[in-house]
Amino acid sequence: MIALFASGSGSTVAATDNEQTLPAPVAPEEPVADDGVADATPEVEPDVEPEPPAAPVETSSGTADAYTPPPPTPSTPKVRGASVSGGSSSGSSSDWMTGSSSGSSSGSGSSGADSYEPYVAPEPPPPEPEPVAVVDDLPDIEPPPFEGTGEPEVDMGMEYSGDLNALAGKAQGGKLGDADKQYLEGWDSNDDDFTRAYVLLYENAKAKGDDRSRDRYMRQLMAVPENRYNPTLLVEEAEIQIRKRNYNKALEKANLAERHWARLPSSLIFSRKMMIYEIQASSWQGKYYESGGEDMDALDKAIRGWDKYKRHVETKNRADLAVKADTQLTRLYDMKKRVGG
Repeated sequence: MIALFASGSGSTVAATDNEQTLPAPVAPEEPVADDGVADATPEVEPDVEPEPPAAPVETSSGTADAYTPPPPTPSTPKVRGASVSGGSSSGSSSDWMTGSSSGSSSGSGSSGADSYEPYVAPEPPPPEPEPVAVVDDLPDIEPPPFEGTGEPEVDMGMEYSGDLNALAGKAQGGKLGDADKQYLEGWDSNDDDFTRAYVLLYENAKAKGDDRSRDRYMRQLMAVPENRYNPTLLVEEAEIQIRKRNYNKALEKANLAERHWARLPSSLIFSRKMMIYEIQASSWQGKYYESGGEDMDALDKAIRGWDKYKRHVETKNRADLAVKADTQLTRLYDMKKRVGG
């Protein structure tokens, strides 16, 4: 069998059956990286230039035009080893020769097994509370001194007989001599007149303003069980404690004396109740000052204490003592107003 081919010069070339057909050329294999993944570098196929028209071919029936293939359609360059799709790229190896791939990952960077958890911002911390106004310029930071009726309440209402009665006037005037004091201190605590003897010693120390001796004699008096609920002695003990600024102890003794005020001698009811109310008011006022102006409960109780004191002294028309109460009440109400109470 003879086939005719057109040559570039227009001559006819014959091929016989004896001639062997050469195999088609094989495309070179794509180089593969050491890790078995195809080189991801895009490889763009060059544009194919159109071939020139073939020369006419002579056949036994005449001359015929050679078949002219249509021109290639322009298209997006093909990339081997990677696929491009809507902005997402495959993250796994693929065989561009076979078109198979081992898997892909989405552009979000999360796997299918993980669920998407939206970020929730933490709630802001609550606002800090408004600072409590503290009075840092309290007037008269020290509580007012205990004054009583303005005169030492020396007479404790005791009835004396014999030698003790002779010494009573000297004791209440602070005139006991050393021999007198030695005589009175010689009484034993089991003697019936022990309390009377030591009350005289106490009255003498109080009249002289000897607080050290006064405190010592009062402790010896309170060592006797029946004296621990004596309102007259309790008021005196409360006064000693408030002068030491032991406000809690002063309040304890003053409150106990108030509960037993009915046992007071009738001549001492007004003066000793007045002392009780003043000690209570002054103790609460002292506690308020000690807190730096923060203990509002102590301030309120100090106001109520001075008001109670004022009402008591007004029963005897003691305007001089009522003025003292008004002075403290004005000061305390001003403090309360400034701290917003």
